[in-house]
Amino acid sequence: MIVAVDQTTWDLWGQIGVWLIGFPLFIGILVLYIAAQITTERRENQKLAGRWGAKSQSKSDTE
Repeated sequence: MIVAVDQTTWDLWGQIGVWLIGFPLFIGILVLYIAAQITTERRENQKLAGRWGAKSQSKSDTE
């Protein structure tokens, strides 16, 4: 009987660890990774817009 209670207690702590710590941590890391990818992509697009975007077309029209 004590062995079953001991195993149940460890199972409970395992479930708490997975659902309250593991998954939220995993989701947080994914959100940060996605935010970093979005920021990087936006910066690259802004750099390229100066050379090939609407700004460069308006410069060539005035030349």
